[in-house]
This record gives sequence, C-alpha cells and structure tokens, in this order.
Amino acid sequence: MPGLLKRSLSNWVGSANSSFLVGDVPTDIKAAERAGGSFSTGENVPWTISFGISFRSRTQSRSHELVPEFLDHQQCIRQGREHMDLVTSSFEAHLTVARDTVEELRDTIENVGVALIASLEKGGRILLCGNGGSAADAQHLAAEFTGRFLRERRPLPALALTCNSSSVTAIGNDYGFDRIFAREVEAHGRPGDTLIGISTSGTSRNVLAAAKVAHARNMAVVAMTGATASDLSALADHVLNIPTDSTPRIQEMHILVGHIICDIVERHFSDS
Repeated sequence: MPGLLKRSLSNWVGSANSSFLVGDVPTDIKAAERAGGSFSTGENVPWTISFGISFRSRTQSRSHELVPEFLDHQQCIRQGREHMDLVTSSFEAHLTVARDTVEELRDTIENVGVALIASLEKGGRILLCGNGGSAADAQHLAAEFTGRFLRERRPLPALALTCNSSSVTAIGNDYGFDRIFAREVEAHGRPGDTLIGISTSGTSRNVLAAAKVAHARNMAVVAMTGATASDLSALADHVLNIPTDSTPRIQEMHILVGHIICDIVERHFSDS
C-alpha cells in the first residue's frame, strides 16, 4: 500500500517529480504505481518519471545480487545531494562577495569609469593585460570597448596585450616571460593612456613590470586584484581589490566590475 510513500513525499520530499523508489520485490512496484509513479527496470531511466524502480525478481537473480545494485543507487543519491550542496554554496558565496564588493568598491568603480572617459576624450587608449583567466578577461573587456557593450557608439580604442601570440612568444623567448607585457607597453603606450592590469593575487611579475613601464610613460594604472594587499595595488592609481581571497570569486567579480565600467563609459559615448 502507498500510505508511507505518500506521507514521505508530503512531509519531506515535496515533489514526486524528483523522487526515485528503489525496491527489490514486486510489491514495491505496486506501491509506486498506487502512489502515482511510473515503472522502470532501472535501465535508461528518464529523469522526468515520478518513480524509478530498480527491480529484478528472485527468479531472475539471487537475492544477494540485489545488494550491490541497491548500494549503487544510494551512492548516486548521495552524490546528487553533494552536487546540489555545491551548487547552492557556490551561489551563496558569489552573492556574499558581490554584496561586499558593491559596499566597498562602489565609488572606486565609478571613479575608474570617469577616468577612462576623460582619457578617451583626449585621445587616450586602454591597454589590458593578465595571465590565464585574467588574460581571457583582458580580451573580453577589450572586445566590449572596441565593439559595443549594449549601445551603439563609436568604437573605443582598447588593446589586450595577450592577443598577439607571435609577440608574446618572441618577447618571452628573447627577454623572458616577465617582460612580455612591459615590452608591449613600451611599444604601444603613450602619455594619457590607461593600463588595466588584472591579477587575482596582485603578484604576477609580468603585470607588475607592465605597470612600472606605464608609470614611466605617464600612463594611468588600474589594478584589478583580490583582497590581499600587493605590489600591484601599490603601483596603481585606482585599485579594484575584490574583498575575498577565493580565486574563482575574484574572477567572477572582475568580469562583473569590468562590465559595469564598460556600461559607465558606453553611456557617455553612446549615440542615444
């Protein structure tokens, strides 16, 4: 009879659509059917069914052979719960850092946007650099400026120093990896330009070297880092130091903050 199943669904689960019944005798199938579930042998079970029954009759297999199968289902359920916990905790951590970021960096984010507008109005350019995921962020933001973010406007001069693989590898081979961005700043940077250096740790030596060259050329420097005070922060005119030491959360906030800055700048230069 399905009474216990119905009470379990009502008291603890809430929805039959995300539930599975694992059983080992024919009456388990009947109980599932009476509770409103559909039947499956456990092979190729669609996720949309109300109940999936893993069942073999005693005439088909010995009872002790059912135990590993039942344990496999338990493991799947346990792993599914762990995955859901991971999803939830990751979103909660992201939202916590997002709230802390807007509280601590709201004014700095606006100031960076205004400074970029002033530089671009005078013919300045934006150079961006970083390693790994930060290199991807540099390219992403450069594309938002040269293409468009949300509105029609003139293209804005922005260059990700990571994009020319021939230059990066030649400079790295001839001068060392620490000089790959500094050499490009020497080639492209001009007084009035802005360098945006992205480093979650704030200690990337090639980004630090680029920041030093930028200052020597009377360029502004924006540092996008994490919470820990760093050499890059000390070199920057504007510091966007995300208030966490978690690298994934820092990277998530870097692209969010970068999008907000793009929006500020684009609103100024938009055609509408």
